[in-house]
Amino acid sequence: MSNITLADLILGGLAILVIISLLLLLAGLLFDLFLHDDMEPRKRLVWLLVIILFPLLGSLGYVYFHGAGIRERNHERRGTT
Repeated sequence: MSNITLADLILGGLAILVIISLLLLLAGLLFDLFLHDDMEPRKRLVWLLVIILFPLLGSLGYVYFHGAGIRERNHERRGTT
């Protein structure tokens, strides 16, 4: 019989939350990548490969370099300024 403590359950739950959060972040970035109409296909392919091969580094880089564009496109879709 294994001894599962409360700390093990909490750490397991936190690990699941981190994984789910990372997957949702990556899904959002991939959706934005394909909604970004003015990006040339080769640049889009490079970002896609970077996000797939290095998820954390790729997502941070994409948000850093395209964060303002993401915000502007969201405002345009909602009709706000």
